[in-house]
Amino acid sequence: MEQCSEAWEQQFYMVFLDVKGDSTLFEQAVVQLCDSLRHSSLRVTLEQFRATRHFGKTALSLLAAGERIEVLKRKHAEAIKFWLANWTNHFDAAAKRHHQQCRLSIGLCFLGGVLLKPKQDHMARFY
Repeated sequence: MEQCSEAWEQQFYMVFLDVKGDSTLFEQAVVQLCDSLRHSSLRVTLEQFRATRHFGKTALSLLAAGERIEVLKRKHAEAIKFWLANWTNHFDAAAKRHHQQCRLSIGLCFLGGVLLKPKQDHMARFY
């Protein structure tokens, strides 16, 4: 029963994101729904979501009436935290790759808008 409640809340939140036009959080929500339903196929999960369109009207009616706002607030806070964690991990990984590429560079290295000629351990000043 808990899985059904979780899936309903996720579908309710996805209707909100779909109407809002937030494709980034919508895609993230689809992946989370896919995980909670234990589907390996995003395509199948999206097809199932499309099949629930008539339930979307119910969700929109609840939103318009100001009902289930606590679910919406909780789901949105969770989604933003999850997105921020993913974005931070992606940003940190990109910075690490850039750092490694600069360390391996023999020629010029572009750092912070300034072209520098490699000097003896010049990278230590920046990282």
